[in-house]
Amino acid sequence: WKDTVTLFTQTIKHYPSANIVYVNRAIEYQNRKQYDLALRDLDTSDSIEPNHEGTIKARGFLLFEMKKYARALEDFKWLQQIYPDEPKRLLMEGGSLVHLQRHQEAIGVYDRLLKKDSLNAQGLNDRASANFFLKNYPAAINDFSKALRFEKQKRGDCFKNRAAAYLMTAQYAKAITDVDSALVYQPKEGTLFYYRSAAANKLGQKEPARADAVQAQNMGYMLPQGYLEGIK
Repeated sequence: WKDTVTLFTQTIKHYPSANIVYVNRAIEYQNRKQYDLALRDLDTSDSIEPNHEGTIKARGFLLFEMKKYARALEDFKWLQQIYPDEPKRLLMEGGSLVHLQRHQEAIGVYDRLLKKDSLNAQGLNDRASANFFLKNYPAAINDFSKALRFEKQKRGDCFKNRAAAYLMTAQYAKAITDVDSALVYQPKEGTLFYYRSAAANKLGQKEPARADAVQAQNMGYMLPQGYLEGIK
């Protein structure tokens, strides 16, 4: 990496108006997590040749990684005219909107993604999370269920989040089943023990509810005030 950056730097000295060299060096800086240097190079490239698609695309992805979501969204919106259905861009655009608390707009972006790629597990998972935030629990459950058919890496999170949606819709037995499945992947997640406790409590299963509440607390989960005392 260091030698590659040096090569690009030397090239820039000879060809200071070659914007693509700045883009390539920026990508190397990003790989080294030197984000400010990468952003400086991409902004320089944009000043040399405004609205170059390689610059805008690289900068949008970089800004998302830097958690500069509002600015990243500007680049993603510009890229829409060139790459209207690119999955990576749509996922990042939707993610940016979610981080900016614009969940309904994010759902629209995920809709476009899933219209083209209905098996995209991350898109299903992310749209489910946005719907959950908006209290569209049946829609969230539907997407989490679809995501579980294809998700390979985040199955624990899918089960956990669907369990929360089941809790919110008073489907307590299903919530417990999902917690049990999630615990296979996340055995030390205190939130899961609280979810199972809450569901068991609603079903009148007081002893399991109390035991799970204590376990959640022992794992560092902050129980609602008076929750443990209220299990009678």
